[in-house]
Amino acid sequence: MLGSHSHAVEESNNKEIEECKKVHASLNKITACYRQLVLCVGGASDSMRLRGELEDSRKKTYDLSNGLRNRLMKLLVDQQVSTDERVELERIWVLFMSTLELYQQDLYKAHHLSQLFPLHSRNKCLINTGILGKTSDVAYRTRTVKAGGSKSHDTLEHMEQPCSADLSIQIHQVESMLHDMEMKISIPIWTVEAREEAWAEVTSSFEMEDGSAHEILAVEETHGGGCCTQGQPWQRFLCLFS
Repeated sequence: MLGSHSHAVEESNNKEIEECKKVHASLNKITACYRQLVLCVGGASDSMRLRGELEDSRKKTYDLSNGLRNRLMKLLVDQQVSTDERVELERIWVLFMSTLELYQQDLYKAHHLSQLFPLHSRNKCLINTGILGKTSDVAYRTRTVKAGGSKSHDTLEHMEQPCSADLSIQIHQVESMLHDMEMKISIPIWTVEAREEAWAEVTSSFEMEDGSAHEILAVEETHGGGCCTQGQPWQRFLCLFS
């Protein structure tokens, strides 16, 4: 009887861990799309639609992050988690915090650019950054991201407030979330062993599905008549000193 109970607990924990991986993969995808959208703020492709897409992405990221944090905290404080399961949970936890820290940097960048380039100001002009492409394609990828079933296990005890529409408040919410995670569960990053080869995500099918980043936001190539475009090495060398 005891053996069957232990097997059931182990099976349940494995299922929870797999769900955490799926949610984290979804979170990585949506934050990567958000970073691409931020590149267009203040540029020629900036618009009210883009700002709305950024806000929708932030709300979805906030919901996914809250759900994943609650689930991981519950599992990490569970005494019935085996050693191998705890090692995997700690690895996901560290990766999750790294994702939030990178996302926090993008929030700061979005806030700074939106302050520099308000859409309804006559004294500000948008910049031709050379980035082309349809931001709607990136936004579509964001909308298709699935939450991985995180909402079904949310305890709601950590969700103090919903995601605010104010970007500065959203930045504070992410800061508070990171601080809360660091205070409640401290896992040194040097104690976590990597399970994937370096740069494995670059060639993974998950990251490259539905078109690569270069297909969505392509850098405009200049086709002028300058010497650098004529293919002569010595002419390119002279450009370094001109």
